[in-house]
Amino acid sequence: MNKTYLTIGITVAVVIIVGGIFISLFVGFKPVIAPQKEQLPIDQRNDNQQGTTAQSDDWFKNRKIVGACYIPDDSQCLEYLGKAYTQDMIKNALCLNEGAQILKTCPSDMVGGCHTMIGNQDMEIISWGYAGGGKPITPQNIAGFMATCSMLNGLWIDPAGKVVTTPPAITQ
Repeated sequence: MNKTYLTIGITVAVVIIVGGIFISLFVGFKPVIAPQKEQLPIDQRNDNQQGTTAQSDDWFKNRKIVGACYIPDDSQCLEYLGKAYTQDMIKNALCLNEGAQILKTCPSDMVGGCHTMIGNQDMEIISWGYAGGGKPITPQNIAGFMATCSMLNGLWIDPAGKVVTTPPAITQ
């Protein structure tokens, strides 16, 4: 497996685990288990079909971004959504990579992103990837990023929030 895919997969997993630990410490223990598709309201179900939205049509444009961690050397930016996250948590626990920048939202020139923890409106993450930077998404590795996202039980979405099941064209 390509080292870049592994790095992104590990980064997302660590963020999820660390976020869960901090939430249990600061908010009190409350297991965070994503509901099965059948348990979600109809407008939040997703059958992983090309062009559908990760949740409802309005979800993406109305999403509440608490903060973002942009890591140019890794060509990625993590958006933290939900009331479980705070600016202090992002600054002091989740965005500690060397060269990382804390932003209100991720730069808009992303190729696509992995939306994880779908259905848990208290604690969702979108890990956006970029065609520039230290470890860019390329036509040669986009399928690997999408597969890693799927292994994390996430959905690969385009910059407009639509689910993508086939690798998009990437201009470099």
